[in-house]
Amino acid sequence: MARGREIYIREGCFYCHTQQVRTLPNDAAFQAPAVTLDDGRVVGGRPTRPEDYGNDNPALLGSQRTGPT
Repeated sequence: MARGREIYIREGCFYCHTQQVRTLPNDAAFQAPAVTLDDGRVVGGRPTRPEDYGNDNPALLGSQRTGPT
């Protein structure tokens, strides 16, 4: 994931794309199930919370969700 984050920053993806997960009725079909990573962390399956970005520097929040419609 560290390599993907480096590319995300280098390419400036965070200027347009957000990493915030929101819960809107139209997004329900695209909500990914929770996944447990090799290090034991669980990701997905719920909206993001402020503490999800506590260790990010910089926090790559973006301003809009660009994805399937």
